[in-house]
Formats: sequence, C-alpha cells, structure tokens
Amino acid sequence: MTRQPREVTLAGRRALVWRAAGAAPPLVLLHGFVGRPESFTALAGLLPSCNPTVAISLPGHDDLLPPDPRGGFAGAVGGIARAVQELGGAGVDLVGYSMGARLALGLLVERPGLVRRATLIGVHPGLRSAAEREARALQDGRWIELLRTAPFAVFLDAWQAQPLFTSQQTLPAEVRRRQSELRALHDPGRLALALETMGLAAMPDYWPHLEAIETPLRIVAGEYDGKFRGLLARIAEHRPVTDVALAPRAGHNVVLERPEWLAEFLSS
Repeated sequence: MTRQPREVTLAGRRALVWRAAGAAPPLVLLHGFVGRPESFTALAGLLPSCNPTVAISLPGHDDLLPPDPRGGFAGAVGGIARAVQELGGAGVDLVGYSMGARLALGLLVERPGLVRRATLIGVHPGLRSAAEREARALQDGRWIELLRTAPFAVFLDAWQAQPLFTSQQTLPAEVRRRQSELRALHDPGRLALALETMGLAAMPDYWPHLEAIETPLRIVAGEYDGKFRGLLARIAEHRPVTDVALAPRAGHNVVLERPEWLAEFLSS
C-alpha cells in the first residue's frame, strides 16, 4: 500500500491520486484558498487503504487551469463536476475545506445525484444580503490588490496573520514550514483571479437550498473556530438532518491541524 501519490490531469486540472484502486467509492478532496492537492498529504496517509483518494486542484491554484471570469463561481462548480465524472460519475464521496467546501456545496446544489455523501469543513453557505456581499467584496478587494501590487511574501505573511489562523501557531514548526512552502509555489496573479471568481462575495446564496439537498451531508468546524461554529449551528437549523461535528483542539483548518481526528471521522 503506497502513500506516495501520482500526478494526473482531470478535466484539465492537476490532481494527486493515492491508492488508485479499491473497493470503496473514490474519496475526492477539495482544498482551500492558497492550498494545493499536497495539503491533504498527511490526511491521505492516515485513511484506510480501501479508499481510492483523489485531491483536485482548484482553478488558479496550478499552472494548468486559470479561473474563468466569464464562468464565475458556477463555471468553477461545473469544472469540478466534470472532474468527478471522469472518476466514474456518481458514487464519489466528497470532502471540501473552506473555499473547497463552498464549491462542494455548489456541486451538491447544482448537480444533485453526483455525490454519494459529502463532508464540508469550515463551510459558508453564502451571503444573504446585498450589503453583506458589498462589504465582503471590499474586503476581498483589498486582498486582491495586495496580490497584484505587493511582493508575494507580503501577502502570504498577512494572510497567515489573520485571527482565523491563530490556533496554527501551536503546530510543529515542520508542519507550518511545509504549509508555507506549498503556498509559496502559487502565482499571485492567478490567486487574485481565483479570489475574484470563487471568493465568498462571488458565490450564490445557498442558504435557501440547504433543506433540499438529498445527499447525506456532514459539516465540520474546529472547536476554536468561533465564526464557523456559529455557521455550523445555523446550518443544522436550516437542515436538521445534517450531521454536525466539532473537531477538538482545532481552529479553522482542521485538515492541517487535526488530520488524525479527521481521518477517523471520515472513516466512520
């Protein structure tokens, strides 16, 4: 059983595949903003050997597939759907983190029946009002401007310094160093376009659609992630059949901070 992934192309995007064959349905992983398929390496190494595991790169996060401003958020969702179909169509299990979780939610809403079950980590179902959307667009715009005008290292330092990621300061130095190395591989111009296209301000409001999702759905938030703990509770109110879980001793990035816990949760 190898833990070393092989690189493939799915629907024009880069992907890493661990354990390409197995009895269980494929497990498809979608990373967050400034992440990469390699962000799931620790998690993939802890999952059962029966799970074919595939981590797919989001638009703007590799050299193959730039975001398409004309297609917007819906176009990004459609591209992920095509990648899933290349893996065999319906029957995959889907895991998304942060931006990847929002795109995964879009897939559940826009392409029902394509996913067997889904786990969304640190997900936001969308902004409810024009005022919220305008405020978020201004916030995202500042990050986009930084990506386009400042040295990339300045952006990366500022991004990591957000209170959302404070809990990561207690992680081993090697874990934090590896995350920084992966982030530094990105092209800032492509990241700026990805944030314009797939940021929270650009996504639809999926709150009204939550109750209609038939796919079994699990929502995860970190114990220390106050904002997304609140969203988790609100999602459970909108869709009472949703399974919700708090990852102990974790902040927003449960994939990075608690891969052992997440592997056990996904295997249950």
